[in-house]
Amino acid sequence: MSTESTNPILFTNPILEVKNLSLSYGKRQILRNLHFQIPEKSITVFLGSSGCGKSTLLKSLNGLLLENKEASMEGEIFLSGENLTKQKEKRLEQIAMVFQNPSPFPFSIYKNMTYALEYYGIRNKDEQKELILQKLKDVGLWEEISGELLQNLKERYSMIIVTHNLSEAKRIGDQILFFHEGELWESGTKEEFFNHPERPETKEFLEGEW
Repeated sequence: MSTESTNPILFTNPILEVKNLSLSYGKRQILRNLHFQIPEKSITVFLGSSGCGKSTLLKSLNGLLLENKEASMEGEIFLSGENLTKQKEKRLEQIAMVFQNPSPFPFSIYKNMTYALEYYGIRNKDEQKELILQKLKDVGLWEEISGELLQNLKERYSMIIVTHNLSEAKRIGDQILFFHEGELWESGTKEEFFNHPERPETKEFLEGEW
């Protein structure tokens, strides 16, 4: 497969800009020469197979990986035009990270459903969350609830969602950044990415061929 990187989408006033970002653990290179922008009040999806570097990239952006003495980063990170590459504390303050599988429920819905579970003796929080999620999916409300919450958050924040799930990316993303083996292979609006992919490898990924 070709490893030629894509030309990133450019925005007039991006909230976040990454220039020539590379990251290594010791002698192992994880991210390679990434350049992209994130617009204000939007949902950007980092999409790609497991192990392609999506989560590592997110931790690089907010400075968490700088805690690892084996990590070595090159490139620049700008937030609202300010170069925060060497300002770890400021990045941790201004670029928040929600870890995988948080509870994205409006509080009232979640709390009301836990009452019934606790009444029947189910008090383990992880078990409660799993059961509530499954019940919402069973009755067709999960996508409506989670999608509505993200749209409300988008009115105040720029968000990055990390996933390898195509249906989730298509449902919630405004723009898609597609990664493979630490490189940005393709980027575009949701419509461009899913309906008119530029690279044959992207088309293969979308068709489930690898």
